[in-house]
Amino acid sequence: MELDSFHMIVVSLAPVFSQPSFQSFTFLLEGWLLAGMRAMTSTALAAQGNLPKHFTSYYRFFSQGAWRTDTLGSALVRLVLPFAPDGQIVAVVDDTIARKSGKHIWGANVHHDPLGFVPNALCFGHNWVVLALVIRVPLVQREVAVPVFWRLYRSRNARKGKTRRGKDERKTIGTTS
Repeated sequence: MELDSFHMIVVSLAPVFSQPSFQSFTFLLEGWLLAGMRAMTSTALAAQGNLPKHFTSYYRFFSQGAWRTDTLGSALVRLVLPFAPDGQIVAVVDDTIARKSGKHIWGANVHHDPLGFVPNALCFGHNWVVLALVIRVPLVQREVAVPVFWRLYRSRNARKGKTRRGKDERKTIGTTS
């Protein structure tokens, strides 16, 4: 897949974002692919210091963006369905713990870490639940799981509480009830 066809695919996601957000999205996506699908810091490093915006604006893209994750997920589903192998749609679900440290990390909690070195190990961080569709990517000639929907798991007790300023918590990411 050449760069022009990559851009044609990405442009189909433009209606999900505002113009500035779409520019950030395409920059982050290209950097993420160049960095070997690693963390955002690696994405910025892959740009080799040629960031068109200050690096904090890319963090704000995720924390304060006006786009909706479900709208992006629906657009991704429509985009990847033609690449489903043999007409089958294979969906996989994963929950991954992203370890965090610090006093004021919103949404972090203590979770059981099944990959810990100690049985029944606990760790502090975010527990992301991800639904991915398995597709065949012509460029790598193998199947790849593309994340299309994701939620941050938060226990019921973690969702009920006060913010640092004493107000009731309003953010309910990961709730179904």
